[in-house]
Amino acid sequence: MKPALGLTLAAFLFVSCSKPGPGAPCSKKGDCRGDLFCVMQSCVDDKEYCQIKQPSWCADRKCVLKGATCRRISSGKAAPPPKGSVPSVGQKLDVELTLIISDAHGLVCAMPKAVAGLHCAYETKSALAGPAADVPTPTTLQPVTTVDRKQLLVAGLWQQPALKTKLENENPNRPSPRFTAACSVEIRGRANTAWVQWKRGKTWFAANDWQVVSVESCTLK
Repeated sequence: MKPALGLTLAAFLFVSCSKPGPGAPCSKKGDCRGDLFCVMQSCVDDKEYCQIKQPSWCADRKCVLKGATCRRISSGKAAPPPKGSVPSVGQKLDVELTLIISDAHGLVCAMPKAVAGLHCAYETKSALAGPAADVPTPTTLQPVTTVDRKQLLVAGLWQQPALKTKLENENPNRPSPRFTAACSVEIRGRANTAWVQWKRGKTWFAANDWQVVSVESCTLK
């Protein structure tokens, strides 16, 4: 029995070692070495490669995680990371923001240092960072809340054509109801120390470690 067992083990090792290693093209897990996975994580070239780890979520905005592999999706919407994952700087996400028209001038923040060139209207809770303005500039951050109750500091929101048009056409005597803006945003960093006002001139609330994002596009829902 021992010789047979030895031959079987040798044959297994030969087959395992002869299979492709990391980075080799594949079509199924069995094509790779025993400790590797066959995955398409980038979705760039629609090809699968032997990889050391299964992806936990997909970095490419045109991919969605199915099983252990990132697959291309036709909608082009960003696949949100799963709970517990930490999106990285430069990553693009699709978010839905809940807003009222007075948020354009009513939402303010304070932060001593800019993040990737983006700054709050206040440097401290008592000192403006620059000339006061009713509508934020493209680099001025504001606190916002997503429909799933996550808080962000965003810049460039009211410069988006859909929101700019809504703001310009608003009747101040008959303010429109709360609405949702579906936006594509890019993560620019985090606010180490910050405070926010959900209504200008009212109470300040701590906003430490909030994600700082810039808005690329928005549509109204």
